[in-house]
Amino acid sequence: MVSRRLIRIKAYQVLFAYYRGNKDNVSNAEKEVLYSVNKTYELYHKIFLLLIEIKDKFETKLEQRKNKKLPSFEDLNPNRKFVDNRVLYQLENTEAFIDYVDRNKISWKNNTDFIAKIVNKIDQEEYFNKYLNVTTDYKADKKLIIEILENIVLDCDDFTEILEEDSIYWNDELEFVFDMILRTFKKLKENHTEIKLMPLYKSDNDKLFAKDLVAKTILNHTKNADVIFKYIKNWDSERLAFTDSLLMEMAFEEFTQFNDIPVKVTMNEYIEIAKFYSTKQSGQFINGVLDKMVKDLNKEGLIKKSGLGLKGSI
Repeated sequence: MVSRRLIRIKAYQVLFAYYRGNKDNVSNAEKEVLYSVNKTYELYHKIFLLLIEIKDKFETKLEQRKNKKLPSFEDLNPNRKFVDNRVLYQLENTEAFIDYVDRNKISWKNNTDFIAKIVNKIDQEEYFNKYLNVTTDYKADKKLIIEILENIVLDCDDFTEILEEDSIYWNDELEFVFDMILRTFKKLKENHTEIKLMPLYKSDNDKLFAKDLVAKTILNHTKNADVIFKYIKNWDSERLAFTDSLLMEMAFEEFTQFNDIPVKVTMNEYIEIAKFYSTKQSGQFINGVLDKMVKDLNKEGLIKKSGLGLKGSI
């Protein structure tokens, strides 16, 4: 499932576009953040499908070798260990995966050259040939698939270029999606007939969180901007990144409107997001501002946490 960190990033991106664009209505902004999160789930399936496409291309390559004018013994009796990889077999027989791919028309049909390039790279890897020529168990099948993803697919510039061309929503997704894939494989056992795919959201609360964070930040923008100004009024406005201001508005909403999210979690999340999406100094700057803000909000009784919000994690 998508993490709260990714939901916050998606919400930030939608809000950034909202304020830098035509300031469309709140309802459309809510729909946009949900659509953006759904695209992450689509990428999750698309990478799984890539593994199937690689396997199919490898099998085609084995068949082509049989049709040589002078095929060798190895050509006529190919090693099918990778083609018969048990993890890929489970994936191909996962009905939920097949159904999602079909319904969303996910495909790699326009990237056949890329698939062939990946297959050729795999064929040259020492660990791959060791896998083919050594008796392997299910653990080795799983390990190989992860090595292919980590060492070949994710390391290929063509791969990131293809994703960027396919969707503007996939620019910053890979780290999160790959983590979802690893967690999916980690739970997979040899006796499973199918792969248990992760759900899109951990719970309905996460979906509601995505919508509410965007809507509340927009609806309370003027009020929150005035509050934040008190803490940055002595800061050179030309040096204050719009990103920093927006992230602090989002954090303010979480402090005061989301009672089930601990203050510490909110602070840590937006400090980390700022380090990636804003300036080098932003993480430290936002940390200082939010720390002062929380102290004042607590004195005024405006932070009222309950349930999970009283704990150190969500």
